[in-house]
Amino acid sequence: MLSRRVKDNLDAMMQTPGFQVTRSGDTFFATAPGFRKKKLMSQGAVTTPIGQWMRDMRMLPLQPDRVDTTRPTEFRGNSEYALTQSGKRVKLRDTRGLTHRGKQVYQTPELTVEVPATQEGVNASGEQFQIETVKIYTEVEFPEMGELFRQQPTQEQGMRAVVNLFKSRFGEDDFMLEESNQIWRYDAGRDFVFRIRRRVDNELQVQRLAMRHEQPLRYDWLHTTGMLPEALEIGGKCVTRQVAALLGFPERIAADLQASWEKFKDAAPFHGQHFETVGVTTEMMEDFAERRGINLIVMHGNRKVVHTCEGSDQFLAYICWDNHAYFVKSARPFTQKPVDTAPVCMELRVQMDRDVKACHSEASTEWQFWDDKIKPGCFIVRHCLEAIRQQWLHEGIVPISNACGFCKFSSILRRVGDGML
Repeated sequence: MLSRRVKDNLDAMMQTPGFQVTRSGDTFFATAPGFRKKKLMSQGAVTTPIGQWMRDMRMLPLQPDRVDTTRPTEFRGNSEYALTQSGKRVKLRDTRGLTHRGKQVYQTPELTVEVPATQEGVNASGEQFQIETVKIYTEVEFPEMGELFRQQPTQEQGMRAVVNLFKSRFGEDDFMLEESNQIWRYDAGRDFVFRIRRRVDNELQVQRLAMRHEQPLRYDWLHTTGMLPEALEIGGKCVTRQVAALLGFPERIAADLQASWEKFKDAAPFHGQHFETVGVTTEMMEDFAERRGINLIVMHGNRKVVHTCEGSDQFLAYICWDNHAYFVKSARPFTQKPVDTAPVCMELRVQMDRDVKACHSEASTEWQFWDDKIKPGCFIVRHCLEAIRQQWLHEGIVPISNACGFCKFSSILRRVGDGML
């Protein structure tokens, strides 16, 4: 709140000949002969109390020169540039990270979707061709997909909603695009691929996810020794199947899970939706374990978050990751692990097992070239590691990866039976 004395001083300043609004980068100042310079607007289009009063009460125009997000950005070396609404070129990021302008632009995750397609046309030799490709959609040309993605409670549900949006628009072999005597048709037999670019601290990270609708992924960096085969089965009753496989009596298990869901069905994230659609929560599983009188261990990734004891010798343990519960046959590997008491609101980074001990068996003393067969051992590859990793991702397996650059890896590992490849 400005005092009357300050307001009178600002009025006198605005009536002085030579009064003008100047800019320094994204910051606006009011200047006049005989008066001190007043800041009106700072970076990020944040208006100061003086700037707000001059704009609202004295109709002083303050138009920040925002980045025009409808225009594509360009790269010069390792720096990314964009154009403002006035046509000025500004830097968004370089090797040191994001600039102030970049932090303004990259505030929310930016979504790009690769829709599977078949390209048909005639080449320069007059021969007809047909190849498998993708049609890339961005939020600039298709903004409704970004809005739909961000409206969902989880990333996985957002991806499913976007895929359903495209499937409602395209049927098998439907026409998508025509350009220079070439056409693109929708291919329903392949996976959608999502690229999600988000800001982490002062850097941009791009996450590439193949949307395999119903098939849960197998994360080899998780401690999932003894994971139930039912954990990777397709369908909405994954929790019921896994718990019944461990405890028996499927009908009683389903009834107890239903009773626990009834207790929490009106709260988030259910809001009336059944747990077979939304998934279970930690609170719901704690209530289930209490009803059954059994001990419960819950892991979030490789972090232990719950360990309840109900005076029973029977344990139920699962690892929660990527909106899916992976139950294990034995809770023994997790019983001595301490519970992580970090506050839930605290932002935590995922702890991944990157340091893998080298094999010391006689078979591994001499490294051999990999023959493309999935078997335990240490091998040198002739192929590109990125391509092999991508192939494993399409199989639903997320390997342990040691990165040596952007999308570059020095080694990758996956579980093969009781060993590692």
